[in-house]
Amino acid sequence: MTKKQVCLVVYIVLLLLCVFVLGYLAGAGNAETQIELVVSGPTSVLPRESVVRTQERGSEPIDINTADSLLLQTLPGIGPELADRIVAYREQVGGFAAIEQIKDVPGIGEKRFEMLKSLITVGGVQ
Repeated sequence: MTKKQVCLVVYIVLLLLCVFVLGYLAGAGNAETQIELVVSGPTSVLPRESVVRTQERGSEPIDINTADSLLLQTLPGIGPELADRIVAYREQVGGFAAIEQIKDVPGIGEKRFEMLKSLITVGGVQ
């Protein structure tokens, strides 16, 4: 290598080091805004409206007799197709009499019901 090539390599390495240090310092000042996302199990991408409704809903149980498909999708394990099946079943039978009746919807078995039972209600019945 010539002296000119060595100088060029040194300059490039120093430039990259400066960019890295500046990026690190810029990120260190915003540590409280960094978010770590941990996902386990099957997931589905929710439309923005569902995310907003999840934030609005808070910790109150969802009334499965009045919730629309998007609100039902905020429940764990309920995607768009299953939410639509819940709404269709509800319309077919005229509403749920008890939360256990949701197990009659195809795709909701005992395991999924156990995840949902503390998060849903039927006219005040949990």
